[in-house]
Amino acid sequence: MRKITVIFIVLLLLLSGLISINAEGERRFLLAGADTVEAGSTYVLTVKIDGTNIYGCQAILEYNPEQLELKGAVLIENEFTEEWSYQEMEGLPEGELGFVLDDNKLANPINQETGIINITFTVKEELEVGTKVKIRLKKQVITFIDDVVSDVSPEDVEFETTVIKKVLSNNDYLKSLNVTNGTLVPSFNKNTVNYTVSVPYSITKLQFTALCEDEKSTLQVNNPDLVEGGKTNVTLTVTSEAGTKRVYTIQVTRAQKPEEPKSSNNKLESLEADYPLSPLFHSDITEYTMEVPNEVTEIILSITTQDTKCTYVVEGGKDLVVGENTVTVVCTAEDGSVRNYVITVTRQEGQQATPSPTDEEPTESPEETSKPTQPAETPGVIVVSDPKGMPYWLVIVLIIIFTGVGFMFGVTINIKGAKEYNDVDDDDNYIESNIVESDFGRKETPKKKERNTLFIIEDSFRDDDK
Repeated sequence: MRKITVIFIVLLLLLSGLISINAEGERRFLLAGADTVEAGSTYVLTVKIDGTNIYGCQAILEYNPEQLELKGAVLIENEFTEEWSYQEMEGLPEGELGFVLDDNKLANPINQETGIINITFTVKEELEVGTKVKIRLKKQVITFIDDVVSDVSPEDVEFETTVIKKVLSNNDYLKSLNVTNGTLVPSFNKNTVNYTVSVPYSITKLQFTALCEDEKSTLQVNNPDLVEGGKTNVTLTVTSEAGTKRVYTIQVTRAQKPEEPKSSNNKLESLEADYPLSPLFHSDITEYTMEVPNEVTEIILSITTQDTKCTYVVEGGKDLVVGENTVTVVCTAEDGSVRNYVITVTRQEGQQATPSPTDEEPTESPEETSKPTQPAETPGVIVVSDPKGMPYWLVIVLIIIFTGVGFMFGVTINIKGAKEYNDVDDDDNYIESNIVESDFGRKETPKKKERNTLFIIEDSFRDDDK
């Protein structure tokens, strides 16, 4: 019995060692991706890890930068990596991507083959068909816990894909179509190409967003202005990379322009005439009176409406009769409503026309103004014109005064030098006769001198004009 027990213990130890060896052999990295790739396309490589009780790992991915352009790497979220952290190594040369993953809480180990990272590349456009693209995972470390924390460094993992002839996509579908200022009928489906939308009159352009299903496809949109009260086709043409086309059509019905409410404003802004109104004008007052002189037979009004769409007609105001006359201003609003402003004009009987406020005082024309008569000139007399409004007796007194002054200060002696020779006596002496003339008479006085000299004295009265 004792011998059997020893044999059983030995078998358990051997089995335990075998399991441990198998477990270590299963802890490894794997690379997964498509076996072929097109030049210029996007290529995604998945890094996987396989084993049990794995709590962390790290490695460096090596690639040829002349064949591939690294776009980025992301942690794959699943039930195992939910609590794991991802960090990229720094300071590595071009063509290498290093990463470190850890189960920080040591609570969620990986126990089976699991994808942990997706790495995205762009395959260089110039690669020829048949080119082998190689990727290698090196410097691997896997951390696990059986009884104690341990690390394992598996061998490098290599992956290879082959460049093939580029196959052009014929995907000409829309991925989405959303109208923002209307409702698309029916709801969008990429296989449905005809739709309708109804919009109000205020919308003149359909607004929408559209996205192609294949990013290599192109989208051409024809979105004209919407026809008022009619139908307009908006088209979206999707052209695939291979050149196939699919046209989506939206028939848009735009409503007719609604009638705008018409104005009911039938009031006047101002009402003026050559003669005053009573009372003073106000748009809400519709009855007035006015008096005009007898010679006025027609009333001219100056009118302004508050609303430019309002029209008016003046009834009456011509051929006024003596007494009361009715003048009516009929105002019609845009909506047809009417307001009458009535003026009772009273024409006076045979009275002298009252000057209107705009009349000006008559002015005397230069031709009608009589020119003053110039007084006749009289020698020795100062003539004083009769000023306007001066009494005649005062004029006569002034004439007398100025005449006396002229007599006293205006006497001048003018020797005209007339010589007259008379007979000479025996003693050869001249006989001179002095003749004196004045207003008081003429007198001749003989006088014996060497010569007879004639003196003529004239009294002259100075005229004011000289």
